Amino acid sequence: MLDDRSRRSEIAVATRPRFSARAKRAYKTTQRLALHVSSLVFALGTSYGAAMAAPNLAEYNLIFGDDFSGSTLDASKWNTGLLWGPYLPINNEEQLYVDTLGMHKGFAHSPFELTGTSLKITATPVGNGVTVPPRPAINDPIWDEFNEYRYNGPTDAGPGYRASDVNYLSGMITSYDSFRFTHGYIESRVKLPAGRGLWPAFWALNSFYVEDVPEIDVMEFLGHQTDRVYHTYHYFEPQNNFRKISTPSHTTRLDDFTQDWHTFGMEWGPKEIIWYVDGEEAQRVDTSEYDIANQAMYLLSNLAVGGNWPGSPDADTAFPATYEVDYIRAYQRKAPAVITRANLSSDYELMFQDNFNGSSLNRNLWNSSYLWGPYFPINGEQQIYPDMLGEHAGYEHSPFSLDDGVLSIIAQQVDEDDLPEAPGSNSSQFANNPSWQMGLGYRDPDSTTFYTPDYVSGILTTYDSFKFVDGYAEIRAKLPRGAGLWSNFKLSNAYYVDQRPEIGIMDALGNRRDDVNHYNHYSEQGFQADGFITTGDDYTADFHRYGVHWQKGKIDWYIDGEIVQSTSGPGVSSQMMYLVLNLAVGGDVAGDVNENALPREFQIDYVRVWQQKLPSQVANNIDEQEGTDDADTDVSAEDSDDATADEADTDVSAEGSDDATADEADTAGSAEDSDDAVSDDGDNTSAEDSVDDSSDDQESESTDEGSAGSSEVTDDVATVVPQVLQPANGSTVTGSQAAARWGPNETAVTEWWLRAGSERLGTQYFDSQRITSASTTTRTIRNLPQNGSTVYVTLYYKTAKDGWASVQSTFNSAAAGAGNTQEDSSEGSTGSGEEDADSGQQTVDSISDADQFSFPTMLSPIDRGSLAGASSTFRWSAGQAMGLQWWLKVGSSAGGEDYFSSGRIDAEDARSVRVTGLPEDGSEVFATLYYKNDSGTWNASETVFRSLSATD
Repeated sequence: MLDDRSRRSEIAVATRPRFSARAKRAYKTTQRLALHVSSLVFALGTSYGAAMAAPNLAEYNLIFGDDFSGSTLDASKWNTGLLWGPYLPINNEEQLYVDTLGMHKGFAHSPFELTGTSLKITATPVGNGVTVPPRPAINDPIWDEFNEYRYNGPTDAGPGYRASDVNYLSGMITSYDSFRFTHGYIESRVKLPAGRGLWPAFWALNSFYVEDVPEIDVMEFLGHQTDRVYHTYHYFEPQNNFRKISTPSHTTRLDDFTQDWHTFGMEWGPKEIIWYVDGEEAQRVDTSEYDIANQAMYLLSNLAVGGNWPGSPDADTAFPATYEVDYIRAYQRKAPAVITRANLSSDYELMFQDNFNGSSLNRNLWNSSYLWGPYFPINGEQQIYPDMLGEHAGYEHSPFSLDDGVLSIIAQQVDEDDLPEAPGSNSSQFANNPSWQMGLGYRDPDSTTFYTPDYVSGILTTYDSFKFVDGYAEIRAKLPRGAGLWSNFKLSNAYYVDQRPEIGIMDALGNRRDDVNHYNHYSEQGFQADGFITTGDDYTADFHRYGVHWQKGKIDWYIDGEIVQSTSGPGVSSQMMYLVLNLAVGGDVAGDVNENALPREFQIDYVRVWQQKLPSQVANNIDEQEGTDDADTDVSAEDSDDATADEADTDVSAEGSDDATADEADTAGSAEDSDDAVSDDGDNTSAEDSVDDSSDDQESESTDEGSAGSSEVTDDVATVVPQVLQPANGSTVTGSQAAARWGPNETAVTEWWLRAGSERLGTQYFDSQRITSASTTTRTIRNLPQNGSTVYVTLYYKTAKDGWASVQSTFNSAAAGAGNTQEDSSEGSTGSGEEDADSGQQTVDSISDADQFSFPTMLSPIDRGSLAGASSTFRWSAGQAMGLQWWLKVGSSAGGEDYFSSGRIDAEDARSVRVTGLPEDGSEVFATLYYKNDSGTWNASETVFRSLSATD
């Protein structure tokens, strides 16, 4: 439906500059709007009415739908604007889509009418009292509520949006925030309007502007050609200078499509796309001719007017013109309860495999370096991964060996003189690989970040050859034994957008031979993780099969054909991912290395990925499916992989969580982030694991006056959660070290983990220290950058009941002599810089009460306490980080998603707000307090409590 390849869109996605040269070009180029029929070369006709097969819906589940039987559009299912907003001109179209659920909420004119059984989208000429919604000024606060929307003012390319170019008001619905899918069947029953210049469409568009930017036009119709509808598939070839590929615009013909209702469907599998009209196959394309899209897409239905393809309406076009939609539905093929060899053979397509039968690695399948290259240390690991398929080809200490169909990744100790040479910053290696991090400290004793790897090992990824969404991935491997070895097989997110997921299929430490770790890492309001451990026999003694079945909303982990762990919910992402297998040595996770055990081999028999194919077709047409509202609401939990807000909330629109997490786009962390602290040597428990869902039912000792049994709130409740007291939040620290101290607290902490780094989530850190002594409250932070930049200190704490949680503070790191504003630094200040020779821990001065509130803290409700009643007053301390704006979200999930109440509070001196709509059913409720500091950055603090009825 979209057009104009030459136009560069301002659509931006949250990303980080860690792309290969190819990916970097992809990201820049794919900011263009994904396209439509500007280059119609062919129009192949299919004669309607031929006896062709229908999709076999008996093998599908309905997972999203709307029968439009209500009185208003369902804001939990639909957006009413394109992703980039209403003010970006495309295709020279003459309409403006009135964003009734977004920016134009409350505008006098709506293009939508709900009849009780259908949705009417009506295009109306401007004039005779119908006016164009004014474009807000560039500094209007409303743009903050719709971060994805773009202000389109004059540029060198043209004047941008002009109200005088808008001749009609019309409507668009999309499922961008509520539903996206990869492979399945979608269908809509519609009534089409006649008239030149009318251009209704039902289509699917890629959720993220990455990779090949696919678009599948299920149905497009030109109002002056009433005897035909068009079906087209578009995408780009990133590997071919982003050449645009479009199928011929296949047509289905009938005497007049405007005289009755018609159904238009599209079935999409990993190797083919099939279009249907009224339940009969109309056209198909497959991998024999085209690359079939393999990423998540969302649904759109709209009525455009004018533009490059249909041309302008003429005097015979009747207005108002209406495109009527009876229903829109999406189906997903039923998945087997358990993946077996039999159903892999019958119901799945083998999409990727390497059986390692050759004498060398297949460079068409594998990369042998992380995206950021071999010289950027992560997790404190002590190996280098030489890029054997690239810049280090021919290196004499190769970590790869192939023998009799088995690949061995070998970890070995290497003398410094035998390591790969250290390239300079102007090296051709970095010129050839612009996504590589310089790693200036590699073997450079003059660098402040000097390091020399002690070991050589290997990594393989499919970044350039294979990425996918949803499927079954499996490896057959024999794991290495030995302290300090860390073998992995995982899926890593291909582009740093949205949830930035990572799925650990097999994650094992060489000194924990009976344990295999599995995890799902993702970002919502911060780093979150579902982590599991499978304990069994000695996994290093023989080969085992390790697999993961990744589905929409669910992940199952397998060992030797049996499901060993599962997780489900919105944390299961729909982003494209690629395969990674590697053997790390030493570092923060693997710990000390037993050098006597080296060299050691991580042996891999094969790597394979399957995706579910389309079911067999049936000979008869689709039976009419009435559908009900209940069917729609039953799938609401599945409708959204990544929805960020409830648009029906009157206090805040869909931008709520985007606004409150604007800084996260730049702090998501690279693909290695989720490796960090996945497991420790003691119990393989993730240091970043979310707080366990369990919590006690203890009544809050100080609830607000609106709750039953309330009592006075006292300041000492602020010490329930451990806090970073030094370095003080917002202070400046000089020198390469700083004294860290934390507490006091009322939480039964069993161990700590302290990290200091350049990002809010602690994923790019200078120092990382696991502290197993619960009584320790001081440490020295080392390796500070001293360049005036912001440093983030994350204090993780673990309790026996709740697992891991964290708090955070920030400070500036400056060179010595820059004017330290911290009262005592780690270098030479009395009482805080001395280390105990026996324990290796610092002794510190007593902590003053003023340090208790170094950042805003929720006072009521108390964390892990309870509140009674449907409404309560929430209170917080301001802390030393004064909020220029506050935002409180209260809901049923971490990060304030799925919230009962959400409100932006612009008063800097606000310290309380009344919250209504609490569930009163004893369930856990998450209260997230966002605060915006004077640098314009949002931060957040979360409290979990139980909501009880007023009589409890």
